[in-house]
Amino acid sequence: MNPRYHVAVSFAISSTVYVFLNSLSAAMASFLAGVFIDLDHYLDFVLQYRSLNIKKFFGVFMPYPLIAKSYLFLHSFELLIVFWFIVYKFGLGLFWMGLVIGMTQHLIFDQLHNKYIRPYFYFITTRYLSGFKKERLFRAPNLGC
Repeated sequence: MNPRYHVAVSFAISSTVYVFLNSLSAAMASFLAGVFIDLDHYLDFVLQYRSLNIKKFFGVFMPYPLIAKSYLFLHSFELLIVFWFIVYKFGLGLFWMGLVIGMTQHLIFDQLHNKYIRPYFYFITTRYLSGFKKERLFRAPNLGC
């Protein structure tokens, strides 16, 4: 999903978090997690291109990611399950709940709106079993997938 849409959706969700939880820290954590979970895209770029150039990064990822492998360590439903369990089990409080809400909504909207991904892409197990290779994870006309 386009970053500007993540900002808009994260703002709406974090506003709702504020209304229901009456917690500014939960709302801020939700917003920031909903937007900045995408930093793992930048990590994928740095690992492949050995460059910190932000302009080149956006050129590589928009409109379609031109990378050989897609790790996206933060984009993982398995990781979300672990985070939700930890927040619940240890009663970590509203800030941490907001953080996990932000991550959850981000992955849900990515799953619904990213047209180039194959089913189960947002399970890191799927990416691992595919060798993290883009031709096994994405479908796009320019890949012949």
